[in-house]
Amino acid sequence: MDHGECSVVPPVLACDKTGFSLDEGVELVLLAGLYPAKQSLTRIGVRFLHLRFKKPKIIAQGAPRCQHPRYETQKGNPKMQPPLTPVRLQPGLIQQQQPPGTVYISFSAEIVPNTTETLIATASNFANQGVKQLYLMLSTPGGSVMHGMTLYNVLRALPVELITHNVGNVDSIGNAIFLAGSKRYACPHSTFMFHGVGCPTQPNQLMEAKFLRERLDNITADQKRIGSVIGERTKISEDDVANLFLEAQTKDAAFALANGIVDEIREVNVPPGNPVVALVFQR
Repeated sequence: MDHGECSVVPPVLACDKTGFSLDEGVELVLLAGLYPAKQSLTRIGVRFLHLRFKKPKIIAQGAPRCQHPRYETQKGNPKMQPPLTPVRLQPGLIQQQQPPGTVYISFSAEIVPNTTETLIATASNFANQGVKQLYLMLSTPGGSVMHGMTLYNVLRALPVELITHNVGNVDSIGNAIFLAGSKRYACPHSTFMFHGVGCPTQPNQLMEAKFLRERLDNITADQKRIGSVIGERTKISEDDVANLFLEAQTKDAAFALANGIVDEIREVNVPPGNPVVALVFQR
């Protein structure tokens, strides 16, 4: 692309003779660091751009998105917990002339906006560097269905081989993320938890017929797409998926192996010298 002559530019970018620049209120997330607004992208030389809006505008207000039923405060308030804040890594943490063949990423957190953006940015930037294989060591209690499905689709789209390994618990929408791997493993004592989608309600919420239909439509649509992922990527039938959702079942690694969720039960073994990136979030 000729960065000096552009006819169509996304609204968050500006184009001039020096290249693309970010508008105020947007930050570009790159490997192991954040580049401030107004920095020229031609000097960075990236292929995958992950834009994070500092102050997103509310376009429309509707029913809250469905999510993990346990994704609530301890006092039972159905409002979402405050987003986790990613610990920003120092620039140049993994900058090599020859990219490593495999990078190990440790992710142990809820699926919320900040954790989703951080994992997408990390994986995208390793793809930019030419890394051929990402090994995701995953443990999550689940979270937002919308962000979980985004992770599933984006991780599968990247030009890398993705290996996922259950190193603890993979619950709820975390199963869809786990199934994004082309190769999948589970530690001997790991578990997988399946359940139906739930939506929180606000205090003193008026339960009109229209409101209830909207909620039911959201729940049905989310369960359908999660069930489709499980059916396409495993040996579990559509009827068995429906039963898993109804009974909120927790399954062990042996069940996962027998039903095609994983290819093998084995411990994680990081070879000496391979880079390991731990995504740590402040709580």
